[in-house]
Amino acid sequence: MRRLARRLWRWLLWTIGLAAVASIVANLVFVDYHQASRELPKALREYREEGLPWLASDLALPNIRESENAAEPLRRAIAALPKNTIDYNPSGNVPYGILRPVAGYERAFALVAEAVRRPRLDFGRDLDIGAYVLFPEEAGVKHLVRALMGRAELRTRKGDDAGALADLDIARHLVRLIAQDRGMVAALVAASCDGMISGQARRCLVQAANDPARLRRYRDWLARPAPLLDLRRPFRDEIFMAVANARNLDRLGVGTSWNPFTDMEPFMCHYPHDDEPTLELTSANVRRDGLPQALRARAYLARNLQMWTELSRDTNRLREPIEKVTAHTDTIVLRYASPFTTSHIFDPLLFPVYAQFGRSSAPRDQRTLADEQHRSRSSR
Repeated sequence: MRRLARRLWRWLLWTIGLAAVASIVANLVFVDYHQASRELPKALREYREEGLPWLASDLALPNIRESENAAEPLRRAIAALPKNTIDYNPSGNVPYGILRPVAGYERAFALVAEAVRRPRLDFGRDLDIGAYVLFPEEAGVKHLVRALMGRAELRTRKGDDAGALADLDIARHLVRLIAQDRGMVAALVAASCDGMISGQARRCLVQAANDPARLRRYRDWLARPAPLLDLRRPFRDEIFMAVANARNLDRLGVGTSWNPFTDMEPFMCHYPHDDEPTLELTSANVRRDGLPQALRARAYLARNLQMWTELSRDTNRLREPIEKVTAHTDTIVLRYASPFTTSHIFDPLLFPVYAQFGRSSAPRDQRTLADEQHRSRSSR
């Protein structure tokens, strides 16, 4: 009897434990989704009151005349870039491993010179498709800048300072153009390219150090103000693309099955079976306004709106250097990524590369400040 009683007692404890775990999981998963879904109207109202973008028209998209738009010649310049022609040179005698094939870049250089004569840039990106927006031109722009810096290096070594400075000018105009593209990716590329250009200008200065007249030309170039990158506009673009993506989660099959653990599948890197349709957002099927109907999709959207609203309020209050703002946003994201609220699982996925921008822009800002201080002392 005692053995039977112990077995019954053990079975009872297991039953109670499993029931408790099941109730906790059910509460975390299903009750949390219902609660978040009920909060959606309020979350949307507060999000709009904060002045954050809900429609693409809220972003004040540019209206650019075709004659002013550098998009087409820049795309042609990128298409004209030679493939696999920059050889890495580990000896370091030539920066970036350049440049045996300067002649192979001549058409790309001519086209990019045409592009930078136009003051504006708009690639016509459809931000309503959220995470499915692609930025193929950004890699080409970095390639162009690297090639221009290689030619500037070679020209400096040959004593052609006018040609080297012209390459630096073209590259800096290219930074100003790509900084006008949408989203944080463009801002990151602009910051990276500007750092590359400033570094190359200093290397050219070192090459000309034995000639005071040549040295003065490079110092004068370095004394010019660097392009100012406005973080607010690309950050609003990222917010909008994240919200647009969340608004269309049900179009991707999210929240339409009984199993919430399948909701991340559309965003996982995997090869679907041949009989499985690949769901993605396109300009033809995207929802540009309105709210999803599926419970879990509504919950995910509510939490996403709440995260951006809180982030906007806190960053507006801080008015601090980018490093502090970045650290604070990381804290907010960690809070919204709590494992105890399954309705938050998309927030870290949809959050932009804000911290990466902070790490990229901080050295650039410090260098710009040092240049300003040097110019101020020199003018006294």
